[in-house]
Order: sequence, then C-alpha cells, then structure tokens
Amino acid sequence: MPISRTHITRPLIPKDFAHLSLSQFRHHRTLASVVPAKLTQTLICASRVRKKLFQCVNREEFERLQTLTGKPFSLDAMADESGRNALCADYCNKTNSFLRFNAAGHHVWINPPYCLLETFLKHYLKCKHTRRSETSACIIVPAWPGKFRKHLHGMTLLQEYPVGTFLFQSNNPHSGHKQLEPLHYPVQVWYDAPGPTTPPRVFNHHANT
Repeated sequence: MPISRTHITRPLIPKDFAHLSLSQFRHHRTLASVVPAKLTQTLICASRVRKKLFQCVNREEFERLQTLTGKPFSLDAMADESGRNALCADYCNKTNSFLRFNAAGHHVWINPPYCLLETFLKHYLKCKHTRRSETSACIIVPAWPGKFRKHLHGMTLLQEYPVGTFLFQSNNPHSGHKQLEPLHYPVQVWYDAPGPTTPPRVFNHHANT
C-alpha cells in the first residue's frame, strides 16, 4: 500500500492541534513564533532599564558639557528612586516618570536606555513646544542609525566619544560607586538650544508657480 501524504504529514502536528489542517497548523505556528520575538525585545529593554537606573555619565564630563551649553542643567530625565546617580538636584525616576513630567522651561539632561530614547525625545519636544525660548536639552545617543535620529533634526552635535572612552560610572547601592568599562561603540551628545518663541515659518516656494 503506497504511503499517502497524510500519513507523512499528519503525525507532525501535535495532538492538541489535531483538529487543524497542515496549512492551518503552519499558520498558527508562524503567528506563535512572532510573539516570543516581541516579548524578547520587551524583556531586553526592561533589563536595560534596570541596569541603567544605577548608571550615569562621569560627573567631570557632565560638568564640562554643562559649561559648553552655557547654563546649568535643571533636570535629569532618568535616575534611580533615591537619586543616587542623579546629576541634577531635580530628577525623574520610575515613580515620577519623565514621560509624565512637564519639562517645559527646563534645561534637561536626557540619558535613558537606548530602547526608550525615541519615546523620551518625543515627550521632550512636546514639552518644549509650549515654552520654546526657555526649554533646552542635551541628549546622549549611540552613534548608529535609528528612528530617534529624525527627532535630532535642527540640533547641534556637541561631542562624539570614540570606542574605548571611559564615559559611564555606576552608583549601585549594593556594589557602590565604580567606573564602568570603556565604550564598545561610539556615543554622541546632541544639544538642543532654546528656540524662538514661535516656530519658524515654512515658505512654499511653489505657491506662485
């Protein structure tokens, strides 16, 4: 008796999915494989957030960048709950999230985990829109392409650190204060200066053609 295609393929379908055809099972398996990938990205970001909570740029370098901008930073957009690693007297944390804080009128230091960078930038720019001439920031970003790049339009590249730079330190309540390992990739600092009271007009060069 010749072996039919059914005899070959049906045993590959688990008992719990025996009511499905082979094509239906393959479709289900394809959809199921997408969920873990998204979940993995979420878990990776959560891990980076926990790690980042105890990290900050070295104080000396922070103060140098502050001098370059011409005025003191008034808000650190992300620190741990106790503020151990906050670089400003006023800071946001998990309880008092930057994403719910009105940063208008502040000179903001923005250094979140890179997976949250675009979200932080969008919120900052939304706040700035209400008080453009009084709101400014420095943003720490990796020197690679990403969706966050479009939000840097019009800003100034203040500093770029090459691979091997000792830029970050940790202030963990368990392990104490320590210098972290040097950069494995270039990192940039972008400066967004206070803007005009009203956004610049956009002229349509084709209006009279």
